[in-house]
Amino acid sequence: MGRQQRKRVIIAAVLAAVTLLLLCVDWHEMARDAYAQIHHKKRLVWMTDESPWGFDAQRRDSMGFHYELIKAYADSMGLELEVNIVNGRKEQLQALQKRKAHVLATDVVLTESVQSQFSPCQLPHSVKMCLLQSRVNEPFIVELAQLDGKRLLVPSDEAFYLRIQHLMEELEIDVEVVTQSGLTEEEVLEKVSRGEERYGLCLSRHAKLCERFYPELDYSLIVGFDQPCGWAVNKHDEALHQSLRRFLERYVETPEYRALYRKY
Repeated sequence: MGRQQRKRVIIAAVLAAVTLLLLCVDWHEMARDAYAQIHHKKRLVWMTDESPWGFDAQRRDSMGFHYELIKAYADSMGLELEVNIVNGRKEQLQALQKRKAHVLATDVVLTESVQSQFSPCQLPHSVKMCLLQSRVNEPFIVELAQLDGKRLLVPSDEAFYLRIQHLMEELEIDVEVVTQSGLTEEEVLEKVSRGEERYGLCLSRHAKLCERFYPELDYSLIVGFDQPCGWAVNKHDEALHQSLRRFLERYVETPEYRALYRKY
């Protein structure tokens, strides 16, 4: 290799190293201070699912409880909103870890795992799970012990799986728990409604919201107890977490929030 050729190789290697270093520094700055980046770009990326409670672009009059709530925050901060639709709670939390959005804004059940891995912004309402079944089901489940030996469809969310595991231990029953990657509560509702599955689980608040779409479904049997829910932020974005938390604490005391909650 000639002298000039060696020189070109060395220069290329140095340029490559400098480029890599700049990329690393840029990523580190974004990770270290997402809040500053949000205000610099005047843009907040939020993640949710496509649903009547998350974000529903088809319904201009009611585009989703969490959409309207996060929009109130963005408006108060002078930010534009960009939505990232990811279905399935497990998949959403993985995407949040990879910084595919700044905040996951939906009814995230605040399990110990969620609270240890993310910074939660607790909402004032709690949630509880319910059994989904057709009103003409045979057998129609009236008590949870009757789930023994039954197949049960659950969303892709650790909270549902944990609840059923606890239920099986409490009642000493055996339930075949079925799920799939990215499965949402609304998809569980649809599958039970169409008769593809006889029994499913979802949050009672969401089942009630979808009652007009699935009038043939019964969701009166509660599975478990009230659980706290909220939004989730990457553990390293403390400034954003505190900003969202302060906003929610103030906003939930306003007439605007009470009207929004009654609407959904």
